[in-house]
Amino acid sequence: MSLADIPKPGVRETTNQKHYPPSFIDRIKRYVQHLPLHYGLTYLLLLILLALAFHLIAWQEGWLPAPQFSPVLLLFPTWILIPLAFITYLDTIATEAFKRFSILLNISSEAREQLKYEFTVMPARNVIINSLVWSGIFNIYWFEAFDGIADIYQLGSMSINILYFFGLFSFFIGGNIYYHTFRQLILVHRTVSKVDRFDLFHLEPVYAFSILTSRTGICWIILSTLSVLFGPLDILTFQVFVTLSVQIALALAAFFLPLRVVYLRLTAEKFQQLTSLDLRIKETIARLHESVDHKNYADIEKFSVALTGLATESEILTKIPTLPWRPGLLTGFLSVVVLPLLLFLLQLALAKWLGG
Repeated sequence: MSLADIPKPGVRETTNQKHYPPSFIDRIKRYVQHLPLHYGLTYLLLLILLALAFHLIAWQEGWLPAPQFSPVLLLFPTWILIPLAFITYLDTIATEAFKRFSILLNISSEAREQLKYEFTVMPARNVIINSLVWSGIFNIYWFEAFDGIADIYQLGSMSINILYFFGLFSFFIGGNIYYHTFRQLILVHRTVSKVDRFDLFHLEPVYAFSILTSRTGICWIILSTLSVLFGPLDILTFQVFVTLSVQIALALAAFFLPLRVVYLRLTAEKFQQLTSLDLRIKETIARLHESVDHKNYADIEKFSVALTGLATESEILTKIPTLPWRPGLLTGFLSVVVLPLLLFLLQLALAKWLGG
């Protein structure tokens, strides 16, 4: 299969007229997925090849002694290829999550298919606009933040030109992970808001999207960690810190915000059922007292059994969790979130210690 086999913009891939043309990111994604190798391995091999090419040029120009390794040369290849891999991975997770959650939706089959399409395909125009915006941001970074890198590393002219081109390309491609994340999580919020009523005794579908939101957060943590590992921290401490802070905030927001409406709806449903149950308990107790007053021993036994059942129901309802993710998932996620921050602080401490 070649890129020519993939439908061009404007060509409908389905008879559903609501389906907009896929973005160039989605076309790249589909092309790589149809290659013989797994997409993750494909992106990894490309990353290794790009990093090797960068090092060969650096060794040839002499600013990096052969065969010395420089993690800085991995930064731009990482932000070209890893976001593409994560977008592909998260779209796979989104497909499965939507399939499991969709049984709660009271919508037509056409609307269901449209939502499924939107979860995994980005609009072509929006992606182009996003890519151009991030290209502009890169130029600001290059002429402001990266201004002194060439002199400090004593880069050759070829290395400067190549780093500029691939840096620009990395922002043009990699910046779409931001748009992809925001768009997909907004879709999660919109989708869970369509549910008429959540069933406290059928929470399995409710947890479906928590897998997507947590994996999205983890992907951002991995990107943050790689940025800290490969970024020129000795030169761009402030810029790296700001970028890291934004990415960690995005990871936390990805986990918590889209499913907040689910938590509120589950809490309200639980409160409503407990309130209704309390009224029944109150009524049953009143009838029990009435039976005791009239020495109606048959009714006393009946209402006593009813109270036992209602108490059991109250205990069960009280123990039902209202968080929109499985127990233990939050603890595991938060433990992962602190990793890039700790790594950043460790690198700062080492740089200060080694620098005297």
